[in-house]
Amino acid sequence: MRSLTALCGICLVLAAVLARHPATVHAQTDSPAREQRERELALAQHLRRHLRDPGDGLALAADRRDLLRVRAGTAGVPLPSPTPGAAMTDAALFDTLAVVGDLWHARLNDRIPFGLMPRDRLSVLTRAQDALGQLQARANRDNRDSFLPDMLAEVQALGRFAAGQGEVSDEGIDLALRIADQAASGRPMLGPSPYPMTPADPGDPPNAMPPGAMPPPPPAPPLAGPSPYELPPGYAEYAPSSQSAATSMGCQSLRQSASASESVGDMLRAAECWSRQPTWPGWALQVLEALDWAALYARFDRDCNGLDTVVDSIRDLGGRTAIAGLTGDMTSLARRVELDRRWMRSRNVCR
Repeated sequence: MRSLTALCGICLVLAAVLARHPATVHAQTDSPAREQRERELALAQHLRRHLRDPGDGLALAADRRDLLRVRAGTAGVPLPSPTPGAAMTDAALFDTLAVVGDLWHARLNDRIPFGLMPRDRLSVLTRAQDALGQLQARANRDNRDSFLPDMLAEVQALGRFAAGQGEVSDEGIDLALRIADQAASGRPMLGPSPYPMTPADPGDPPNAMPPGAMPPPPPAPPLAGPSPYELPPGYAEYAPSSQSAATSMGCQSLRQSASASESVGDMLRAAECWSRQPTWPGWALQVLEALDWAALYARFDRDCNGLDTVVDSIRDLGGRTAIAGLTGDMTSLARRVELDRRWMRSRNVCR
């Protein structure tokens, strides 16, 4: 009897602890649906940035293939509909947010302008906003992070695009994908351009920064005459040698393999590879891109040790990329990674 009484006392203590710390338990049991939405959000943020400024095309080429890969098995699958009078589970609410990946897949790969998408497809954006409201209402100060507000900003941006406000043009997407295909085939585009880069959307989340191995799309045929694209200042003064192009393709293959495996270590090796290619246009941005994806993978997996390694890599590679004027970007990335690391450790959500 005394043992039974002691056992009941222990149960009461455990119940009290769990009642006082519900967020910690919730954060340690994040659903696969949430983890998938985190990846899709980061991918959408990258795609929007690349379409505004395609650079030498390699980053867009990699992320476009990631979009094809992550949506391949889910495109066309109906999203969950709410049952009148019934509360939706967290998993169902997160599933509703899959509209972000679906719409970007339709826009970038199926080439359907947001404004011409079927109304029933776009109506899911309203449901996604409602789902975000419910998820935010269920959160508390211990399990709030940047995911919900950043996802809300992306959903709202898609709503503006669908209403014809600030959507990138078909011509802009054609050009960006053409650059990506040629860069991915080892032929970066050099020359003057009349094409203006699309300005940043005012609804972008702050510091939206930069996760696939699919068969590469067939390369675009060689262009006749000068390219209609102008690389950032300094890049158009030279063309990479054939040896440099071959080496850069090795870095790009490593980057795509790291995306497919979602490996922090492999993505850091891709960043290191790009840091040794200072004659390739946009090499420093490729380093920054790979470091950011490595940090995102570690955060998705709640891998605090992985974040430690990313911080060390940023410190090491930041000095090499300083010559390309990316000191501020590297500092911003390091600050964000450090905040993620502190948040996860303070909430005891490291796996």
